[in-house]
Amino acid sequence: HLGLNLMKLDQVLPLFAEPIALFTLKMDSQDVLKEIKSLKFIPRVSDYSNAHDKYNYGSESFDILSKGPHLKCLEAAITNACEHFIKEIGEYKTDFRITNSWATKVKPGGYAARHYHANSWFSGVYYPVGDPAFAIRFHSPRKLAYDFQPLKFNVFNSMAWTCTAKDNLLILFNSLLDHEVLTNQSKSTRYSIAFNVLPKGTIGKGDGHVKF
Repeated sequence: HLGLNLMKLDQVLPLFAEPIALFTLKMDSQDVLKEIKSLKFIPRVSDYSNAHDKYNYGSESFDILSKGPHLKCLEAAITNACEHFIKEIGEYKTDFRITNSWATKVKPGGYAARHYHANSWFSGVYYPVGDPAFAIRFHSPRKLAYDFQPLKFNVFNSMAWTCTAKDNLLILFNSLLDHEVLTNQSKSTRYSIAFNVLPKGTIGKGDGHVKF
């Protein structure tokens, strides 16, 4: 509040911001969860070592959005959200496709190490059922020139941001953004669906164009 009588703040620009969009989908989450539980799961292997992430399992299939009627309905809802993310939030004019999709199962005490999704444009995670102990943390790619504690953490000064799962929550984010699944401190198993998205069609022009 100091000096506000001597100046007028016109605007704060969140330049070069990396959007993370949170949607609440209108799905029957229990029916979706039932189809997820029917999938075959195997232990997940960390992208950065040959060790297993603790109590973390992934579906054997990487095309799970075609594995049941409720999952197919979920795919339609996810597609609508992706279209909004691209055209309304990002304001891009391009078609897209979901390249792969898989389910994850994290038992109590389990977690997934910090990682990103290579060979992708943006990614998403869907939680049919939420819990205060089901959380994902995103990490900033920028580096701090000076390390000191802010008076209050916000979207401008935070180096990490945690999102807690609620029922039917869908999160969309840049695939190259580092993220991790925090330790499941509940007594329930955490189920989710993850997927990756790429552009579709001709991108760019002249000697810089490429077809997906």
